[in-house]
Amino acid sequence: SSENERVWPWPAEEEWDNRDIHREVVSALESAKSNQIDEAGNILDSLGPHLGEDLELIYHIGMVLKQIGREEQMRTMLDVAQRIKPQSEHVATAVAHLLK
Repeated sequence: SSENERVWPWPAEEEWDNRDIHREVVSALESAKSNQIDEAGNILDSLGPHLGEDLELIYHIGMVLKQIGREEQMRTMLDVAQRIKPQSEHVATAVAHLLK
């Protein structure tokens, strides 16, 4: 059921505070931009389980996944997001920019 279906490609754990999540996403983006692929992947993998229902950062998470070569994970995440949150502007933006 979509009740317990998760958009993020990591199993759910305790949700982190939004400030902590934002800080980690910025760090992952900077690592990916600097071509530190392993570092960016490690940051995402430690952050991913702690992402909650809020999809505000789906574009940024998707961008990092794409930049570090995890395009399949990114596509699956966006497919699930489109299915369970079709009205989300964040999902629409991510799909428009990442799936071209």
